[in-house]
Amino acid sequence: MKSIGKLRLSLVLSDLDVLLNRLAELFPKYDVVEVKAEIPLKLFCFWRPHHLLKLYTQKSTAIAKPPHNMMEREEWLMGGHIVTDTGVDWKRKKQMYDPLFRATNLDSFCRFVPAAVERMRVRLDPFVGKEPIDIFWEMRRLIIDLSFEMFFSEILGDELDRVSKSIEFAEAMFPVQIPPFFLPTPNNLRFRREGKYLKKLMREILMRRRANPTEHTDLLTYFFNTEDSAIGRKWTDDELVNEMFVIFGTSAMTTALGWGIYLLAQHPSVLRKLEGQMGDVFLKGVPSIRSLDENSSLEHVFKEILRLYPPFWGSVRYSESVMEMDGYRFPARSTFLPIRFFSQRHEEYWSHPLAFDPDRFGNNSRIGPTSKDNPSHLLPFGAGPRTCLGVHLAPMICKLILALVIHQYSFEFQAHVPNGQPRVKFGYGLYPADKVHIFLHNRNVH
Repeated sequence: MKSIGKLRLSLVLSDLDVLLNRLAELFPKYDVVEVKAEIPLKLFCFWRPHHLLKLYTQKSTAIAKPPHNMMEREEWLMGGHIVTDTGVDWKRKKQMYDPLFRATNLDSFCRFVPAAVERMRVRLDPFVGKEPIDIFWEMRRLIIDLSFEMFFSEILGDELDRVSKSIEFAEAMFPVQIPPFFLPTPNNLRFRREGKYLKKLMREILMRRRANPTEHTDLLTYFFNTEDSAIGRKWTDDELVNEMFVIFGTSAMTTALGWGIYLLAQHPSVLRKLEGQMGDVFLKGVPSIRSLDENSSLEHVFKEILRLYPPFWGSVRYSESVMEMDGYRFPARSTFLPIRFFSQRHEEYWSHPLAFDPDRFGNNSRIGPTSKDNPSHLLPFGAGPRTCLGVHLAPMICKLILALVIHQYSFEFQAHVPNGQPRVKFGYGLYPADKVHIFLHNRNVH
């Protein structure tokens, strides 16, 4: 059997940044590292791309739900849902979700994007050309605003900031393990307050829909009216609220857009090339999905954004039984942490892995787990049966938003961070530890 690196940490789950920084030191020496701590958790971490693909696709690790004590806050807020469900519960929900997120349905979702970007433009007008904005905060507000209209036919309006702040805090607290959730610490008490506010909001939306069941034809209506054939009934309100939290999940698109605008602001030659192609596209009106699909520069730029900053830096897998893989043997009830952030920067698979170079994708196929050339090298949305539901939708929405924003604004990065490079914060998503300030200038387009 091959040797496995050993990493001993105190309270391993209390600070993911410490864990990831220590793994970065060990991964050049070992393909697999076992993390040992005081808690009884058999945790193995991976960074070689083909190991990630195996863990995502083989049946013995098809269980995505980690041990209960790793997700207490998330379970309290969101309950059981398709992301954390296993076995029969997961399969029946997957059958209901699949028809909604097929590539053929993209038009029905993307038609909401231009209006959401216009609402963002109105919010940003007082700052354009005058003072920098926190780009990740603005992208979070944009995606939450868009998601509520796109999936629930709800315009948040004055509630947008409150919802955005509540979701931002909840996501920041999801990975926190110390102190335990049952203790009445200030952060735990605030988490419960924000969680109750969000649950109440979801139920109010649901009640409005029940009062007018034929008013809209959105995703919520689909779930509201569709019977789960496996259990012979429609979903309860509690089940619907839990799924609503998953449906409008914002991390993937928020981080992709935030890091994307930051990278483009840092690489003006790439931005100019993209601006030129986008200008040609906009001569024909607002871009369509087809026109964006045919735009190689935008596709390559977005691939490179996702390579350097995958929306979810790692996805936990779990196996009840003993497992052997590629010369390694893992005991029963092992937890696996495949880390995309490192695998997509692996120097054996990528030339100049830390460089932002969209041209590296010149001859490669599209984003996704079914890529024909080396599918294990780029897995921003995972792979296998538990691939992210938004694997088709999220890239298309983000590319359309990028096209609209690039057409409206030019970017200037305000380097108020150490060394001009934002530190990465490993949490529920992949956010910067420091605020990323971008100065926007109008292009005076009409």
